[in-house]
Amino acid sequence: MTETNKPPVALLSYGFRPFFLLAALWSAAAIAVWLWLLHTGSQLPSRFDAMTWHIHEMIFGFVMAAIAGFLLTAIANWTGRPPIQGLTLGVLVTAWIVGRFVCWYSAALPPALVLVGDLALPILLVILVLREVMLARNWRNMPMAAPVAVLGVADLLMHLASLGWNLPVRSAGTCLSQPSWSCSRPWQAALFRPSLATG
Repeated sequence: MTETNKPPVALLSYGFRPFFLLAALWSAAAIAVWLWLLHTGSQLPSRFDAMTWHIHEMIFGFVMAAIAGFLLTAIANWTGRPPIQGLTLGVLVTAWIVGRFVCWYSAALPPALVLVGDLALPILLVILVLREVMLARNWRNMPMAAPVAVLGVADLLMHLASLGWNLPVRSAGTCLSQPSWSCSRPWQAALFRPSLATG
């Protein structure tokens, strides 16, 4: 059996396996870290304060991993094409891990590196979903890339706000990254503190 024909390791054979595992582990870990930060008053090496980091990681860490696991598994059923697996899936998993790292250490890293590292997964995921749908001519599922794109834009807005950008769309950005019931002024302050303070 040639190298290219070897089956991938079990963990990288279907998208739900690594991403659902990461989503479960990270949801517990991020909550534990947040509670520890609140209890000790410790500061993160991040441009986000503890509350904002927690919100960011629940949405763009936990939720993004769950969406990736679902889409990468379902897209094969929708299109009839082979599932995204092996090296390609490994690259996506690595992108998710890099995103968590650069967000944690964002205060010590160049802003451009943080943006590229954290936005790599949603960008790659949108490209892969569109590619699979177009190759299979499965046009009815083309809109499934939209939620990932919206999350990617919301993620970008959070990072820009953390850099002090006075965003005219900060309220819209807040609502993109939270449920509609939480789009109140206190939550906007938690998410977009720099932009609200300078606005």
